[in-house]
Amino acid sequence: MQEKIRSWNLPLETEDHLYDILDLGLTSEALNQLSRLPAPNPTFLWDFDFQDAVIHGMIHYCTFWLTFGPVDDCLYVMNCDHAEEENWDPDGSDGPPL
Repeated sequence: MQEKIRSWNLPLETEDHLYDILDLGLTSEALNQLSRLPAPNPTFLWDFDFQDAVIHGMIHYCTFWLTFGPVDDCLYVMNCDHAEEENWDPDGSDGPPL
């Protein structure tokens, strides 16, 4: 997954922030709140967003497909996806600052 995340071309500080979020992991309670997909193994969708660490008008949206693996209490990333959106207006409408 590291190669895929690198392909998103995030600024280094932003990529580090993403890995900080991933390192925190999920609690059992948070895992129970995730959407589940039918599959041979349980598959969970973890969607979250965060502000870019360098470009403060940029929001990153991430989705990670997770499943259980051979080690107890560990989730494995099966796939991930990323989108981003620029928003410079504090009221929520698009456009550069005046």
